[in-house]
Amino acid sequence: RVWANGNRAVATSNRAVANSNRAVAGSGTVAAGDKTLFKVFNDSVHGTITLPPLCVAIINTPQFQRLRCLKQTYSSYLVFPAASHNRFEHSLGVAYLGGEMVDKLREQQPELRIDNRDALCVRVAGLCHDLGHGPFSHFWQEYMKQKRPERKWKHEKASQEMLQHLLKENDIRLENYGLDENDLVFINELIKRPLETNDGLWPCKGRGQEKSFLYEIISNERNNVDVDKWDYFLRDSHGLGVRVTFSYRRLMEFSRVLCVKGDKSKQICFRDKEVENIIEMFHNRYMLHKKAYQHRTSIIIDQMLLDAFMKVDHSIKFKGDDGEEYSLSKVVDNMSAYSKLCDDVLQQLQRLERDTSDPGIAEAQDIVLNIQRRELYPRIAQTRPDASTNKEVALKNYMTELLAAGRDARY
Repeated sequence: RVWANGNRAVATSNRAVANSNRAVAGSGTVAAGDKTLFKVFNDSVHGTITLPPLCVAIINTPQFQRLRCLKQTYSSYLVFPAASHNRFEHSLGVAYLGGEMVDKLREQQPELRIDNRDALCVRVAGLCHDLGHGPFSHFWQEYMKQKRPERKWKHEKASQEMLQHLLKENDIRLENYGLDENDLVFINELIKRPLETNDGLWPCKGRGQEKSFLYEIISNERNNVDVDKWDYFLRDSHGLGVRVTFSYRRLMEFSRVLCVKGDKSKQICFRDKEVENIIEMFHNRYMLHKKAYQHRTSIIIDQMLLDAFMKVDHSIKFKGDDGEEYSLSKVVDNMSAYSKLCDDVLQQLQRLERDTSDPGIAEAQDIVLNIQRRELYPRIAQTRPDASTNKEVALKNYMTELLAAGRDARY
């Protein structure tokens, strides 16, 4: 009888899944004949999560699979051995939380008129928001800032470009999933919202100002309370062993979209009794930075990696789809070449032949060897500029003083 009841339960579950499949197919969100309707993932942080067909199509591409080879917190991983998670699972988590948030708002406030296309775009934006990241976590942004400051490179812009490249290279047609080109504009704006204009007009083109609250789900530039941070707080703390105490579920449950006095845009607001939960969230962020992200050894390793790769910028090259070879600092100019760049560039550096005509290769390899042997730069001094002083100017002046004293300012 137990087995029979179990079989009946499975059959009922299968019928429910089949009905769900027919509902999705009937909504016009999937191309006719497409049997891959949705996919279930087992996530270490959120448990069982389900993603829709377009997300599955994007995941099953070389450009997205590259995220498996990018550590979420690379230098912290060299200090905290369990922090080995990648941007791949983080992206899945943000897509899931984005979907949960938009579904909760849709359920609680039907007057917002959130439709299926809005919900799908939010999920896709969450999935693709980190496509443009380079190797070694946020190291790459600093590398580009020093090597090509005129480029003003940001990973959000690179994510937009990589998404466009991914769709083209894999012949993923948005119309097969019920979306159009305006929805692609909306997805890109969710990844990186356009800057406000001086004339006070609504700067976004993907959706009108009546749906301005959707722009606060993945990346909230108003107050930094968004699902991207919720996921990496939880995921990083899981690997780093830093306890997180805030509850994103409560924040979701007690969220409402309201018109705030003096602002034409609609905002995602939270119940007043959740103020301590929000304070706890920012305190958790502070502790993650204090104990892990800004760990002294992590900072030193980042600086050593920066010194190493600055010496071999032209020695490591990647071939683009135009047949040209791009150096490290120029690889971002071609998405085909950039999609080949990940954390294994460190091994590529180590495999380079030492060339007497280019002493930079040997010097860079020696730095990497020192990292592996844990022969790290020592810290010989520190300074704390006051609040009124420009920190970058103060740091440069202090480095000048160290050099004048005969000390290596990199320390």
